[in-house]
Amino acid sequence: MSLSNKLIICALLTIAPMLAMADDDAERIKAQFEAIYPAMKIQSILPSPIAGLYEVFTNGNILYIDKSGKYVLAGATLVEDTTQRNLTEERLNELNAKYPNAAPESNATK
Repeated sequence: MSLSNKLIICALLTIAPMLAMADDDAERIKAQFEAIYPAMKIQSILPSPIAGLYEVFTNGNILYIDKSGKYVLAGATLVEDTTQRNLTEERLNELNAKYPNAAPESNATK
């Protein structure tokens, strides 16, 4: 086995448990959120660029929820400092294209 293959295998073995933990956190946060806000169905939940903070796409909007599920940032805009890119707006455009019926009728553009 070549050195590069060994490095790839080591990297995958290191990353796999972290991805599983992120999935477990995401499922727990989703269940907790939907239990408190049953009318708001989560279409997507992923780790954000900020450690311990998750991006939650629900009802055509992005919320940020901490790992514990206790704190929610609603109406927040995540901006990358060095490039001044509005990461929230970029993701919102991507997610609204992927889930065109996610927004409630009152938020949908006509």
